[in-house]
Amino acid sequence: GGGGLGTEAARVARERFGGNSLQIELPSLKATVIQQLLGPVPVFQFFCASLWLLDEYWNYALFNIFAIGMYECTTAFGRIKNMQALMGMRKEAVPVQVLRGGTWTTLTTEDLLPGDVFSLAKTGAEEVTVPCDALLLRGSAVVNEATMTGESTPQLKEAAATEGEAGAEPLDMDRAHRAHVVFSGTSLMQHNPPAPGGAG
Repeated sequence: GGGGLGTEAARVARERFGGNSLQIELPSLKATVIQQLLGPVPVFQFFCASLWLLDEYWNYALFNIFAIGMYECTTAFGRIKNMQALMGMRKEAVPVQVLRGGTWTTLTTEDLLPGDVFSLAKTGAEEVTVPCDALLLRGSAVVNEATMTGESTPQLKEAAATEGEAGAEPLDMDRAHRAHVVFSGTSLMQHNPPAPGGAG
């Protein structure tokens, strides 16, 4: 309803969806090296090296096996380092005003749940990162979607119609309602509250 998620609905949503955070378990170096070594190219190269061993090309075959192993270990180490760097880029949870059970309360962005009504506001000169995909219900906003689309032109987003026939149609975030949706990871550059006495 208009009062946001109730206590029971929030509990059910938390159990079903979990928190608003991306937790990726980093694989061990051993598991990553094994995965690399079992790829089709290294397996083929090891097979070729074993044929050279049968032909008694010992030096070349052993050097080739050593080189393959070192290359795959280096690649595995690089993959883990890249995954660690991606995890380091993750945004920290920040406080956000959420409407729960008809009352505005301060939670963190990790506590947001599907169906929550929350206030997305820019408080200082810095751009605010949108914490999740959300339908704009009031006012308008200018967002930078460069992290998502690569396009540097700021996008104007306006409140969606929530009443009448327009409010009853299914949400189409990719086409019909894209102008009303702010996407996770994009930057809020400017927000404008609804006009006093205006609809929305």
